[in-house]
Amino acid sequence: MASGTRDGRLCCDACGASTPVDAQFCGECGERVGSTGIRPGDVIADRYRIVGEIGRGAMGVVYRAEHVQISKVMAIKLLHREVEDNPENVARFHREAEAASRLDHPNTVQVFDFGRTDAGSLYLTMEYVDGRDLGKIISREGPIPFGRVAYLCAQVAGSIADAHAAGVIHRDLKPENIVITDGRDGERPRVLDFGLAKLFEGKVGTQITSSGTIVGTPYYMSPEQIQGHELDPRSDIYAMGAIMYECVVGAPPFDAPNAVGILSKHLSEAAKAPSARSPSSVPPEADEIILRCLDKDPERRYQTAEALRHALIEYLTDVGSEDWKMSAGTSGASNSGARRVDDLDGLLRRRRRSWLWLVGVCLVAAAVGVWQAFGRGPSEHEPNHLLSEANRLAPDEQMQAHLGKRLDEGNGDVDVFSIRHEGPERAEAIEVSSIPNMDVVVELLEPVVEEPIFVADSRGLGQGERLPNVPLPAGVSLIRIRERSAEGRLPTENVSDPYYVRWSPIPDDPGYEQERNDTLERAERLALGRERRAWIGWPGDVDSFCLSEAADSVIAQVSALGEVDLVLRVVDRHSERSKKVDHKGPGRGETSDAWRSAEAGQLCIEVSADPSDERGRAAQPDATYGVRFIRAPTP
Repeated sequence: MASGTRDGRLCCDACGASTPVDAQFCGECGERVGSTGIRPGDVIADRYRIVGEIGRGAMGVVYRAEHVQISKVMAIKLLHREVEDNPENVARFHREAEAASRLDHPNTVQVFDFGRTDAGSLYLTMEYVDGRDLGKIISREGPIPFGRVAYLCAQVAGSIADAHAAGVIHRDLKPENIVITDGRDGERPRVLDFGLAKLFEGKVGTQITSSGTIVGTPYYMSPEQIQGHELDPRSDIYAMGAIMYECVVGAPPFDAPNAVGILSKHLSEAAKAPSARSPSSVPPEADEIILRCLDKDPERRYQTAEALRHALIEYLTDVGSEDWKMSAGTSGASNSGARRVDDLDGLLRRRRRSWLWLVGVCLVAAAVGVWQAFGRGPSEHEPNHLLSEANRLAPDEQMQAHLGKRLDEGNGDVDVFSIRHEGPERAEAIEVSSIPNMDVVVELLEPVVEEPIFVADSRGLGQGERLPNVPLPAGVSLIRIRERSAEGRLPTENVSDPYYVRWSPIPDDPGYEQERNDTLERAERLALGRERRAWIGWPGDVDSFCLSEAADSVIAQVSALGEVDLVLRVVDRHSERSKKVDHKGPGRGETSDAWRSAEAGQLCIEVSADPSDERGRAAQPDATYGVRFIRAPTP
């Protein structure tokens, strides 16, 4: 938006620069000039009451709004009028908004609704996120330590990777589209405006004028975007590099008096290493990661957002400090105090264990006999309840640990271990021995966000836990071990009784399933008459198998899994028919009707536990079921 006049020209509300009255974009900051005509109190689409303006950008104006019926606070974006004047833009808006509404990631701002107002304006409603955009943080704080940048941008890369997997490219990543919120476990970035930049795609080459007007945000545009080429996810990788550069240096990689000059440098000038502009604060790893993102040739960048994310996670796990997790200001100071207390407590605990360890091991070995299976290995280093403090596990190594003194009155001890898996994704086993008087929970975590991917919590009090067949991607994964919490009871403390944790690669065995096989695209091939053994390894686990040959009159058989009620779904991918089979109930397996396999790999089954069965909501690490395709009996 622009307001007021200066010598017959408008003043840009975003940066204050003088702008021609007929300009659509500010020549200095690239922000769009225009007005929506919306005022507080207006009701959009008969259900969203405008409370006030949040901000303005290249594509529209964002307002805080309240649903008139349920009083839910949300954000609503009204796009600038030139978008709605073009029928092609309107159709594209609906396609892109629909795609964005399907995105569901912890670091992505959720889109709820979209459509047209009575006045014909296009709108989009989304989560209201109370936080600070990254651009304002940079402006207020200046250069940000790379550890903190890596922590934030690893989460952003996770959001970007999720969008790319759904076929959505952002196209306008910039600090202002990343909102930072403060959570219990540290700062959490949320990414805005997925896919909407495509509404203005293709105009860059025609709307760079002598006055410097331009579509887009010049500081973060990839060379291929500037040249008007077809974009792929690697353009977002370039923007990520520009964002990280600005974070650690306090200024973007390229600057010039106008937008044309900035774009020219993106096309022809190599970015100076961040450490050369801030040598005292930027580590060499930052140079390597950022400059790879900013390579002019997309082939030399990280090829996926997931690859960038793993590079940032590896830096965080190697640096071994929690400083990067702290929020700015007072929250950072309080976290530092907590760290000093934890360090002292960990020292005292290690001293106590120096003489309690032998007694504890002997008592547990005599009572349970489980230590013989695990044997003695290296001991954990406390504190290790945070990602940055995770103890590294080697393959087939058993590490001794304790769930000992509480972190505070309401939270028991937590142990975090990291494992680094090289090569392609493959199945691994994670085992934790028992602790007397404790119900142990084992979680495989998504790094950085630290949300559980797989959970083992089935064996109960005084038992160990096992994830028998979990797929691990290449890179770093985290294991968190804790006590199952019970309402109204203080967490248990046990400084004398140790437990052991171990992860082991699972050898390829044609007789057993190989995770991950949770979708038909990942389904394992089974020859006619050949049985495969499989696990329901974690809550919600799904196993998929497809017949490897064409055959007439085939049935699928699944044997029993203890007392679990297994559900069988048969899918004919050739005819797109499917049928759910759930007749026999708990502990009895299932058998399908006769089907025809027209082509190899087209007749498939999915096996899962009935989610309504209490036993089906827990991992089943100790038992397998059998699955096979056989010829139907002759009538």
